[in-house]
Amino acid sequence: MLAVHMEPSSAETFVRAIRRRVAGEYLRTMADMRFVQRVFAEAGIDWLVFKGPVLSDVIYERPRSRDYSDLDVLVRPDEIERAVEVLTRNGAQNPPSEHPSTMYRLGRGELSLLLHNGTLLDLHWDVINKAELRARFSMSAAHLFADSREVQLDGLTVRTFGEIDTILHLALHGCFSGADKLRYLLDLQQALKKSTPSVSSLLGRAESFGLELMLRLMVNRMAAFVDDVVPPRLPRPSVAANSWLAADHFAISRFPPGSRFEGRFSAGTLSLSTRESPSASWHSFTKRAPMAARGRHG
Repeated sequence: MLAVHMEPSSAETFVRAIRRRVAGEYLRTMADMRFVQRVFAEAGIDWLVFKGPVLSDVIYERPRSRDYSDLDVLVRPDEIERAVEVLTRNGAQNPPSEHPSTMYRLGRGELSLLLHNGTLLDLHWDVINKAELRARFSMSAAHLFADSREVQLDGLTVRTFGEIDTILHLALHGCFSGADKLRYLLDLQQALKKSTPSVSSLLGRAESFGLELMLRLMVNRMAAFVDDVVPPRLPRPSVAANSWLAADHFAISRFPPGSRFEGRFSAGTLSLSTRESPSASWHSFTKRAPMAARGRHG
């Protein structure tokens, strides 16, 4: 977006080079998505695409203004081994370290393959990659497939999460990524701007998945740093939830988006500790904060 408006300069040349790279990555990813669509259609495998291309082409107000580096696809858990076999039989590369049996032993919910044109495919059978976290939430593949919808990506008709599930997954993914980059907050703002579900529907779905606290935290951060008009007017949280959100408000005021260094204490420590309830979140925080503090002073 900057490249469109900048005057000729060394910076403008640099930004235009980035723009060309992003355009090339987009073409590569779309070509590889067509490959995935073809081989899965031939094998009768249901799949959903989410994050990157869906945000770029469907969610963002200005299409293709959000870059991404990989392709995220969800298949049903009982189809993962067949999905990998079909992809590799047609030329995709699956390193032994990323074999389904290995990932199962590690308790993971995804594995990676390299597609023909160089796109890294993150093939998920669950959107939560760690088993210990997956057990706390109810955002299962079955729920996501049941409420999925069709979208158009560069002329392809594919399926992705439903509108509410897209919003909730962005809240989940943002929290588990630290929620301390403007990118995660802008993703959520654009999704809420694109679709405006009723508060009762959004909150009811969040509660059923165990994601209410994550949703509230992300909405509060988005309102503080990106957009205070779009956020849904959620009802007042419980006293316990409010204590967690108040702590997050204090942390993010001291460590605004972009201030985190890997492994060091920051507002990211609060979001990374957020769980299905305030008590579980405080428990997680008491274990995580000392390690982050040592990293900061080390």
